[in-house]
Amino acid sequence: MTKPSCAFAVRSSVITAVKLAAVKLAAVACTLAACGMAAGQESVPLAAHANWVTSIAFSPDSSTLASVGGQSLLYRPGEVKLWDTATGQEKANYAGHGTSVWAVAFSPDGLTVATAGYDGTLKLWDVGSGAEKASLPAH
Repeated sequence: MTKPSCAFAVRSSVITAVKLAAVKLAAVACTLAACGMAAGQESVPLAAHANWVTSIAFSPDSSTLASVGGQSLLYRPGEVKLWDTATGQEKANYAGHGTSVWAVAFSPDGLTVATAGYDGTLKLWDVGSGAEKASLPAH
């Protein structure tokens, strides 16, 4: 299996998507399923995601799936969640975006997650600690 690659889609000053695969917006109270990591492997259901899901990204080693979204598609607090692809369990939930999160990507080494909110804010998160490493306002 080839590892996923990410590319940003930008509209105005807001990063609106990360190209990983065709992902439709999920309805409220949706559930996610992680893709099988090997041919023929069953997918692992993930815990419920209570709000909209706008983008997903796999870590470089495919052990973690990041999903982002929020309470609505506009000005409500956003969500950033990390999931263990082997067990389907939530590993982390990062708080800090004031608006829905529309894009997510892992750094090539898998140690940092970049997220972009509807308001144009870009945040960098330390995967190990969950700490916000940087926040860049809309430009």
